[in-house]
Amino acid sequence: MGTWWSDLPPRRSPHEPSSHVNGEKPNGGATTQSVPGVRIFQPVFLQQELIAPPPVAPGSPRHFPTRSPHHALLGQGPGQGTGGGREEEKGKVGRRDEGVETRRKGRGRKVTQCRVRRRAEERKPMGILEEAHNVRVVGSGEPTVVLAHGFGTDQSVWKHLVPHLVGEHRVVLFDNMGAGPTNPDYFDFERYATLEGFAYDLLAILEELCVAPCIYVGHSVSAAIGALASISRPDLFSKIVMLSASPRYLNDVDYFGGFEQEDLDQLFDAMRSNYKAWVSGFAPLAVGGDMESVAVQEFSRTLFNIRPDIALSVAQTIFQSDLRQYLELVTVPCHILQSSKDLAVPVVVSEYLHRNLGGQSIVEVMVSEGHLPQLSSPDIVIPVLLRHIKYDIVV
Repeated sequence: MGTWWSDLPPRRSPHEPSSHVNGEKPNGGATTQSVPGVRIFQPVFLQQELIAPPPVAPGSPRHFPTRSPHHALLGQGPGQGTGGGREEEKGKVGRRDEGVETRRKGRGRKVTQCRVRRRAEERKPMGILEEAHNVRVVGSGEPTVVLAHGFGTDQSVWKHLVPHLVGEHRVVLFDNMGAGPTNPDYFDFERYATLEGFAYDLLAILEELCVAPCIYVGHSVSAAIGALASISRPDLFSKIVMLSASPRYLNDVDYFGGFEQEDLDQLFDAMRSNYKAWVSGFAPLAVGGDMESVAVQEFSRTLFNIRPDIALSVAQTIFQSDLRQYLELVTVPCHILQSSKDLAVPVVVSEYLHRNLGGQSIVEVMVSEGHLPQLSSPDIVIPVLLRHIKYDIVV
């Protein structure tokens, strides 16, 4: 794979507790699978209606990291859900919830009428959660479309798609924690040691903006994040459009993910030893072009915007994740879109997703190249995305 890929000690950060080793359950949110020389992180969804927030800093408010933007809004602890901080916030935004009708949905859970609340939400200033994730809402119309970017990018990766949506849809864009435009002080290495931390962030954003149910478009890791979030809150998603998605990147018995552990070890070592050189080698391989192409330069720019230690931690979380056992729990309809040539995700992975997802799904393999086809081949990919956003799966 070249010189940009070597063995990296398994600990993600100096702050990571030793309980991440030997199959123990750190934070109540992950277990480790014993494979010789490999640590696979798997999220564990607690048996509650919502994903419980991974506690990361005992002694800080409600066990959220002291500097995290999430505890102020969401911090009622495990089992309370992403709307847990709603009563706390009520005093800050005045009478926005008074007189609003509620209805029963799902397992007896009360859900506030979003249309009424949204008008109040639009009048209030942006909260700490939206500021932390650089949430941007553009356009108008229903249903709401939520665009979530993948590793190494930010919300600007959707620049070719957004103009086609704003005339008919309310569009929500945001940056995953750790992306270049976010405040690196908010990134907690323990919280984001599994994809569950990112899934909880997504649920928090959807709850705060009251976008249920939305059409969720997730690129790369964000497709997996959306799928995980939908397991606990399927009512928030009308469908998930997965672009360049994978449940596992490592090869396994009877499974081809595209990478051997040696490949990933070399990748992590290259990121740690010389991040700039790694970006220069990785960007053209991932995009599928040379360094002179606009798409490669754009991907390089967003990679360089990420603090190297955060980029390494997120890469480890993504490439060492294994979500295969959770696919059958994803019941929201999924539209799986895949480039015909992708360094990170072989075409057979899209077929694996199609066979193993628990709900309706459909696969379309596009004549595009690279892991970021919405950036490198917009003329091919944008019409496909628009079609899958507009039309549902016909059984």
